[in-house]
Amino acid sequence: MTSMQCIEPDTHLSGDFPYHFNQEGLLCHKDTRETFVFRYRRGDVLGLQREHQLLGRYITMYVYSLLEEQCHLQRLSLSASQLDPQLKDFVFISPKANESPGTLAVLIQDRGTVRCGQWSWRMIASKGLEWGSQLSYVRRALAESWEVLIMNPNQSSSPEEHVSLAWECVISRGAAKQVVVVMHGYGGVAFVDLLSRQPQDVKGRVHAVAFVDSSHNPWHQLLDTDSRDWLKSKSRKWVLSPKPLNQPVGSLKAECRQLSAGTQCHEAAPAACVDAIFRFFTKILRNRSPPMPFDIVTRSRSHGAPRAVNSPG
Repeated sequence: MTSMQCIEPDTHLSGDFPYHFNQEGLLCHKDTRETFVFRYRRGDVLGLQREHQLLGRYITMYVYSLLEEQCHLQRLSLSASQLDPQLKDFVFISPKANESPGTLAVLIQDRGTVRCGQWSWRMIASKGLEWGSQLSYVRRALAESWEVLIMNPNQSSSPEEHVSLAWECVISRGAAKQVVVVMHGYGGVAFVDLLSRQPQDVKGRVHAVAFVDSSHNPWHQLLDTDSRDWLKSKSRKWVLSPKPLNQPVGSLKAECRQLSAGTQCHEAAPAACVDAIFRFFTKILRNRSPPMPFDIVTRSRSHGAPRAVNSPG
């Protein structure tokens, strides 16, 4: 297994950047304290692009610092060589994730410019960390005494290759007996691709799957019948809908049970349905836990002697 190491973060967050996060997790101007608003400036496309790049970089570094300092996650390099200065193939992982035999929660974001710890940097900028980051998922998992692994599919050769590499280097060699996975957008495509590559290993380790406005298609991706049946029984798909959160949303082509995400905004969907997803995970894991056998000592009315009765299994 690739050795665990804490990689020093890039702490240069630009002293000239005029915004910062307040205690509520909102991005505010340092002087006016007004919350950040995306604005379009006609005739200054390049300037706006540079501003957004700086904004995305600031958000990325800030979220990394929270994952490391508050959630105590570490960056684990997946690169064969430790000499790669950019360390593009890395994941965030909780310190005992490799050795804990319990539950491991895996997060896979959408494709594009989002980085580790983010569902949407635009949502972080406009509505705050609780809406656009993965922090709420990480905290919920840690509160359940689960371990955590956050994938980083957009800083690799492809999302599919990154997910496959992270599975091979970390998850398949770890001690976790129960894996739960949350995927947003194209993250679902990358997971289904992994399932098609390593069906037996994935089905043996993963116990619950949550697709959030996912763009996967198990009929267009190379899945066998058993894998499609497994996906139908182990997964739920939260889709954009005007219906209240967790209400059924029917579809003749649905490969698994579909539920409303409680929003019609793709970037807000993961935050909107976090409670529903964790209830689903908890229910699946609880149902998989076998009842513990125990003996009840009773006293016979007729003989007055104690006797052991095995509880029903």
